[in-house]
Amino acid sequence: MATLYILAHKLGGTCRLTLAGNRLETDEGGPRHVQTFPSEKEAKEHLERVISIHKRGGYVLAESQDLGEVPLPDDDPLAGCVAWDAERRKMTVTFKGHEVPRGLCARLVERILERAPATIQMICDLASPGAAFTAALAGKALPSVTSLIFDTHFQTLTRQRENAIGDLAHVLAALPNIERVFASGALALSPTRHDKLRELYLLGDPLKPALVKALGASTFPALETLALDLCSDDGPGPDRATVAALRSLTAPALRTVHVSDIEDVRSFLAALAAKPLPASWSSLCLRGTLDDEDELLASLERLAPALQRLEELGLSMSHSLSQDAEPRAQKLVRAVVDSGKMPELCLPEVYLDW
Repeated sequence: MATLYILAHKLGGTCRLTLAGNRLETDEGGPRHVQTFPSEKEAKEHLERVISIHKRGGYVLAESQDLGEVPLPDDDPLAGCVAWDAERRKMTVTFKGHEVPRGLCARLVERILERAPATIQMICDLASPGAAFTAALAGKALPSVTSLIFDTHFQTLTRQRENAIGDLAHVLAALPNIERVFASGALALSPTRHDKLRELYLLGDPLKPALVKALGASTFPALETLALDLCSDDGPGPDRATVAALRSLTAPALRTVHVSDIEDVRSFLAALAAKPLPASWSSLCLRGTLDDEDELLASLERLAPALQRLEELGLSMSHSLSQDAEPRAQKLVRAVVDSGKMPELCLPEVYLDW
């Protein structure tokens, strides 16, 4: 967001000052003078000093007006890559071309420190930052960031399968106040702990078994929502590893668990509910292949004691099962509902308001 300040002198002179982030442009009728400061705060402080000096010289502040978003100057190394929404405190980063230029991720981290966004969205068109981004984060802390989106909303999950952001554990370590993460692509994760993360959405084609295993070895005390899309075209996904991870993940506040693109929903549910589900879980949604109604009903009857605490159990019932499959299943487990009636948590609509 840029703001224009117009100072008028009693003898007729005019000074126009434009503040845009950490950049101040001065126009007094001759060549324009542009200054760039280490931070927005320092630029604002310098602006106030300039206005004060001009007022002592006989100028008055005649007008100030918001100019909206101003594009970065052509000589800015992040021009064409970074867009800034001051009102929402959201920074959108678009990686273009076939590879990310060397040093760009380091400049990006510096800009994040300057602007202090609450939300960062990274779009890969076609390039992706990979390990260069986590390397740039090493030893840094970005406390302003509460939401991170690593997803290219105009591309399919299949098109994004090679997009990478480095080890998510390292990313989380640099974001001490992060609350929501939506990430898709060739994701990597080491076992980690984060005390403030509340929502985690991970999508891959497929998700790597190593990532899922690390998720199961991680600790997220505040996590309330977990959504996983196991694969798209390049299946099958890591069904067995995901079951094990959901059982071993330390997330005492977890309430909502959604898993999509499961190869065999009935087998997945049977393995997951082999013993009672965690007491905190209230909503479980399993989307994928489910084509044997009799086997499903037999499984639900057998697993009913382990599923009784759930408020919702979403299953993919509308595509290949009979019309009365849902009411028959509800007689066995009251929480059962067709997953098509539940929100889809692995789509960009999830983060539109972040």
